[in-house]
Amino acid sequence: MNEFEKHIKSQKEAIDTEDFSLEIWERIEKELPKKKQTKVIPIWLATAAAAVILFVLLLGNFPKRNTLSPTEYLSKNGINSWKFVEELNEKTALLKELEIPVDQKSDFETILNQLKILDQEYLEYLEYIEQNGYQESIGERILEYYKTKIMMLDKIQQQIKEINYYETKYNKQSETEPLFF
Repeated sequence: MNEFEKHIKSQKEAIDTEDFSLEIWERIEKELPKKKQTKVIPIWLATAAAAVILFVLLLGNFPKRNTLSPTEYLSKNGINSWKFVEELNEKTALLKELEIPVDQKSDFETILNQLKILDQEYLEYLEYIEQNGYQESIGERILEYYKTKIMMLDKIQQQIKEINYYETKYNKQSETEPLFF
């Protein structure tokens, strides 16, 4: 047995006391270094950013004119644009009803900014069609806009539900507010 172990055994009664006061623990806690909270960028955020970048890169291709209208092009590909619009409106309405903890809201700023950029590009497509007539490549981009936006709204909704699940599971009483709109 080494000397440290002998010392511990001889001082066992003094150590085994249960009379540690709360003041001692509070002083110890105050002297401990504070942990810095680090923010982790969720993988879905990186995925959404990549989708927006890909979407912007596709903007550069303007092939030949086509006689199809945007609605005809989307119908030709098996999707009616009004169904996309309806689905986007439903997902947006669902997101308006969800609330997130205030301290989590900043994590969503990047994705919300990407949604604004996506909407601006969509408006530019419509303006291009109005000025230059319909082209199939623009129809493809409009179709991709709908798909990308629906995917992003689904990811946001999934992430909010996950955050709220853990808030409830661990009985946190965080202040909440709507995400956007």
